[in-house]
Amino acid sequence: MSNFEKEISEIATLRETKGKEQETLRRINELLPKVTEAEDWKTVATLHWESHLVWQHTVMSELNKPSDKRDTSAIKYGTEKMMESAEKAKEIIENHRLEEMIGVAYRFLGRAATYAGNHAKAKGHYEAALNNFKGENYWSKLEVNGFLAESLVRLGQPKEGLSLALKTFKDFFDSEIGQSLKKEDYYTWAIWMSGIAPRTYAALSETGASIDVNKFKTWLMQSKSELENPSGAVTRGDPNFEFRINEIDAELETLKR
Repeated sequence: MSNFEKEISEIATLRETKGKEQETLRRINELLPKVTEAEDWKTVATLHWESHLVWQHTVMSELNKPSDKRDTSAIKYGTEKMMESAEKAKEIIENHRLEEMIGVAYRFLGRAATYAGNHAKAKGHYEAALNNFKGENYWSKLEVNGFLAESLVRLGQPKEGLSLALKTFKDFFDSEIGQSLKKEDYYTWAIWMSGIAPRTYAALSETGASIDVNKFKTWLMQSKSELENPSGAVTRGDPNFEFRINEIDAELETLKR
């Protein structure tokens, strides 16, 4: 167990709160030298991932705006910082042979590649993540399968991507791994589950694939309803799920056009 567990927990909660991005980055940058001096390399890598997530949220906030209102320079900068943080974490993990963390390292590299528009590279990272998850990261297979589904759509395989997305969403509710995650950590379960529909819809829409509008509206509303009326205990993070609900609302708005 890390001596910095309390600080990491506070940072993880703060980064899920909209409007607290700069404060979260400040807390991370203040803690990093202390953790490095203590040679707590697992926590050093984790802090780089926390930075990645903060920058991802800044990019998401821009992408949720109408296309003519987006700050493209902020999106580009945030995406570059996501990749920088992911690469730093992987370097730490490899240098200190933290083999149990390598699957998660590929997960973060995959997200950075997706946001950068390099979907072939992202697909490779997601597949590497799925092949390397170990121990406590077993549940992450659910999240990464959802990411892989998006990559398939964006690489010209809409039927395969949609099929994987629907199966993964169902697995969150019906499979042993999904039910155990929900019982152990409802907040993580809800965040991972609710990201599948908006990502899949955006990928299909932006690549010009065929979309069943009514089915997607139902899927998006089902995901949003779970966040607005949680079926589990929200013991950490943002109880309002503001980042995710804003993302879902942005996709629902496009369905009206």
